[in-house]
Amino acid sequence: MNIPVIVKNSLHPEDPGTRILPDNSIIKAGVHAISIKKDLVLIKILNNENFNNFNSIFIENNVNIECSVNAENRSIIAINSSSFSDVLYSSLKDKYKIEIIKDVALICLCGADLSEHHGSIAEAISSIKDSKIYLIASGFSNNAVLIGVKQIEANSILTLIHSQLFE
Repeated sequence: MNIPVIVKNSLHPEDPGTRILPDNSIIKAGVHAISIKKDLVLIKILNNENFNNFNSIFIENNVNIECSVNAENRSIIAINSSSFSDVLYSSLKDKYKIEIIKDVALICLCGADLSEHHGSIAEAISSIKDSKIYLIASGFSNNAVLIGVKQIEANSILTLIHSQLFE
């Protein structure tokens, strides 16, 4: 059964939207959609000499990791605000030097061949050059780039990126 799926633009609901194509269709490279995930906490582990050893703490505390970025001897982990607790904080602080950033949102630029199509990513980042950016995660997927921002600014940042890329 071929049931059409159409993704509508929440900023311009009167627009026709984007029709999701069958798997064998060729999709043009670049950003095609933007989404936001709000109510996140970023946990910066500033002395993570052995990457991913922290995973056991999250497992023990039954906390799902939304995003994890590792560079040099540091890690940034995004979790849902509702999963952050004093117990988790204490468990991490006992083993690592950490910094907590609350009220964070992740903006996801979704598309095709984004690792090869740098122009639209550069445009998106340049459109928010005056905003506080906590993280940019790329390379984990060829079809998505994550940008961590202050939650209070997330909607306006989404609007800026949308205007730069689609209008």
